[in-house]
Amino acid sequence: MVEVSKSDFSAAQVQLKAARFASEAIAGSSETAKKAHATLMQGQIQAKKGDIQKATEELNKAIALYKSL
Repeated sequence: MVEVSKSDFSAAQVQLKAARFASEAIAGSSETAKKAHATLMQGQIQAKKGDIQKATEELNKAIALYKSL
């Protein structure tokens, strides 16, 4: 989120990719985990588009979902 907020999309993409791989290994296959992973992917897509606001919103949603696990 820090890299996205600084518009450093190159560094953000590396970190988002790592987060996606980690989320698959950690979260399992519950519905909440699947939703969190999908939300994380949407955040990554928005970051690739350069939409800081939407990327941040999606990443905040993903964080909240992961915390609820």
